Amino acid sequence: MIHLDKIKEFFLSSWAIDNRITTYVLTILVMLVGIYSFNTLPKENFPEIAIPMIYIGTPYPGNSPENIERNVTYHIEKELKSVKGVKKIKSQSIQDMSVVIVEFETNVEIPEAKKDVKDAVDRASSHLPNDMTMDPIVQDINLSEIPIMFINVSGDLSPEILKRYSEDLQDQIETLPEIRRVDLLGVMEQEVQVNVDPIKMQAANISFGDIQQAIGGRDVLISGGSVNVGSMEYSLQVAGKFAAVDEIGNIVLRNSQGQVVYLKDIADVRLDFKKADSFARLDGLPTISLNVIKKAGENLVAASEKINLMLEDFQKNRVPMELQGKFKIKISQDQSYMTRNMLDELFNTIVLGFILVTLSIMFFMGIRDAIFVGLSVPLASLIAFAVLPLIGFTLNLVVLFTFIFALGIVGLGGIAISGRPEAIGRKRWLVDRSRWHLACWIIDNSFDSLQRIVCQGPDRTVWGTSRQSPT
Repeated sequence: MIHLDKIKEFFLSSWAIDNRITTYVLTILVMLVGIYSFNTLPKENFPEIAIPMIYIGTPYPGNSPENIERNVTYHIEKELKSVKGVKKIKSQSIQDMSVVIVEFETNVEIPEAKKDVKDAVDRASSHLPNDMTMDPIVQDINLSEIPIMFINVSGDLSPEILKRYSEDLQDQIETLPEIRRVDLLGVMEQEVQVNVDPIKMQAANISFGDIQQAIGGRDVLISGGSVNVGSMEYSLQVAGKFAAVDEIGNIVLRNSQGQVVYLKDIADVRLDFKKADSFARLDGLPTISLNVIKKAGENLVAASEKINLMLEDFQKNRVPMELQGKFKIKISQDQSYMTRNMLDELFNTIVLGFILVTLSIMFFMGIRDAIFVGLSVPLASLIAFAVLPLIGFTLNLVVLFTFIFALGIVGLGGIAISGRPEAIGRKRWLVDRSRWHLACWIIDNSFDSLQRIVCQGPDRTVWGTSRQSPT
């Protein structure tokens, strides 16, 4: 039982009641700041979480798991053991690939850990096989690298046209301040293929080395020094880069006794596509997928809205009329939909909380007092919106879940006042007793109601005897 006579008056409540006009003005200011903070607060699906893990991938094509374990994974693990803060090292040697995952203690800074791992991999590189075509890849695990949406560019068009429009879209989207980068998936890259006829090559007494040396010797830029013209000095360059595929075919491989052998005489030189290592299809049509990756801490909903407007403008103004029926742009796996749904649920919780608290208290305290108590739910929400940017938080799944749970506690505190109608009806007591007495009695009954609901059920008392209202 709380002895209210020994508790002093709460100065903040007294000041608010004695200065009603000032309290109203401050309340309005807090609401305006909360509304502004909510509109400018970054909204995303997941918070930025630093995962203390570093991934090391080492491609070694053409080798079995046993060879990779012995020649690659062993040496990398040996050097990683000397890195400070390492909690666990996991490795897996598979066909053509070595994978090592280093887990650090939670108090280790990820940038420093990544730097130490790179230094250890560099030390291990001297023991790795000399015929490796690719260096080890060191990456940290970052949740912000998850694409926020996939933009699919498809149509019954040639790969060149799809690639051109996809690259134009990529350049436009990457100009947005919320976007880190846009990756293309399903693009067929072009390459110059030199298909040599072995019989003709042998007849001309030419080797593959001669062909490689001839092409490499022409595809260069050579500095020609500088020349002074008046008071200006200009640098000279001899351009040896190929401008067309025909120029490659006209390379002279041999000029002996008046007999000139061109590359096109023994090989078929043409511009073709590389062997595809990724495929994308939409409605059975060739598709290029643009994976949009957002910067950490930026507004997901705002980025999605800007991209949608950009795609509509691109479809109307950049695509020719004759291709409008064949060219399609479709968004899939847009994470902003989930974020918008969570925000809608938050608004519904705030509105329903206000209505339920107001209706519950209106029968016992009257309309005026019920509205003031019911306003605690939206007012608490706006105060939280104003505080979130100051502590560096964003509106994400974790914050919104906690937010909705906290609003339930705020609503429960208002409903707990109506849990003792016989005491609330005694307005003379509310006037005679101090404001601090009332606050303590409300908190006491709030915990009482909460514990009854959670532990015993709403119709049973917890402490064995029912509590009495303060006198």
